[in-house]
Amino acid sequence: MVSQIKLSPHITGFEANKRIITGTGTQGGDLITAKFGNQIKKTRVDHEGRWQMKCFSGNGHLMVTETNAYDDIPGHTETVINNGTPRTDATIKLNLFLTNGHTFSTAKGRKVLVTGMILGTDQNDFDRDVILKNNALTIHFAHADGTPIASYKANGSVNEPDKAGYFHLKLPTESLKQGPNDVKVWVSDQHGQRSNIDTLTVNVNSGLMFGQINAQMRFRSNTIPQSERLLSPTDQWQIEVHDTRPVASKWYVYATATKMKSAQHSLIGDLVYIDAAGQKHVMTNQETLVGHGTHTNPNQQTTNIAATWQARQGIFLDVQPELYAGSYHGKVNWSLQDTPQS
Repeated sequence: MVSQIKLSPHITGFEANKRIITGTGTQGGDLITAKFGNQIKKTRVDHEGRWQMKCFSGNGHLMVTETNAYDDIPGHTETVINNGTPRTDATIKLNLFLTNGHTFSTAKGRKVLVTGMILGTDQNDFDRDVILKNNALTIHFAHADGTPIASYKANGSVNEPDKAGYFHLKLPTESLKQGPNDVKVWVSDQHGQRSNIDTLTVNVNSGLMFGQINAQMRFRSNTIPQSERLLSPTDQWQIEVHDTRPVASKWYVYATATKMKSAQHSLIGDLVYIDAAGQKHVMTNQETLVGHGTHTNPNQQTTNIAATWQARQGIFLDVQPELYAGSYHGKVNWSLQDTPQS
């Protein structure tokens, strides 16, 4: 028994002076059938895996099918013929566009999110876009001198992982030097064609930045209180500070909360920060110092300021007895600074 294979024909070229379309097939002897409207032409794949035929005239859609006598799975490829000229792989131009900027700042060892899109255009027919397949597109990153950094397949947009011609990739920074780095980025396809080259500026500093922060926190449900009450969060706060600056560098974390609201009402109460001394600080619409530290250990660059919060220290929801029942929502804005506020 010989297992079936999937046949894979390709259109690879067009000899304009002879008006001959050329291509490749899976194996010698396979039948190539080209259908253009009501017209049908046939040829065979030669012993070198190639085929050719006279091109059709006019405008329209061309379907090429490869079959054989071994019951292998037929393969298909297609193109558009415009004014007698077929769109072949060689006529497709790849156009790269970066969609989240060209300048980034990060700390060494952390990755930079780069997003973009690739459009394909037919150089014989600029009014027609070419549908691109992500698994056929490779995004390349390299140093300014051309030394490779990394290469990845296109993987769609952040919200649509399968979106054709889009990518969202995390560029590693381990091989980048401290300070500004020019990083080249371009796209190639399965036929070796390359897009335009764009340049990113990635500034690698020994800097100060946030690490992991809770994307969402919930507070414990309760009945309407008869007196003021502090509600605890259902999960542990995680507010990381990443510091790779010299030892003895200081940092300060501030937080500001919006007013908590339901669909009909504003919360009678506030998000508050209870410090180590038990003092309550209202966070609603005002910056509140919720953590500070000093970089003391070069081998420990990340600090979770909430790790030291005790049962009655940290951020709580302070509710009053006059509130209306409901589900309330709000936001916390975080600020990381290297000097204290006056």
